[in-house]
Amino acid sequence: MKDNNMDDSVNRFFRSPDTPLAVFLITEGFSLEDIVWEKGNGKPQAFFLFEDSTQLRELVRLYNKGEAKVNITLYDHTKKSLLDRMYREMP
Repeated sequence: MKDNNMDDSVNRFFRSPDTPLAVFLITEGFSLEDIVWEKGNGKPQAFFLFEDSTQLRELVRLYNKGEAKVNITLYDHTKKSLLDRMYREMP
């Protein structure tokens, strides 16, 4: 299971390195607040920040249990857009 956790320094944000989860949350209408890059193992790793809420946490729970349902066309389009943004912003 992926490590999806809160950023301890900013309690109002949900922070995760899980790209498929980030795509899922965006397709569910959550706004991606920021992508934070951190160096790890010699290469930058993206962490996705979303404003935290009970609804978001419930969707993360469903995702982690394998019970998330998506519109695959919307998911694919959103994934392509997010990856494009990541490649443009990668340090």
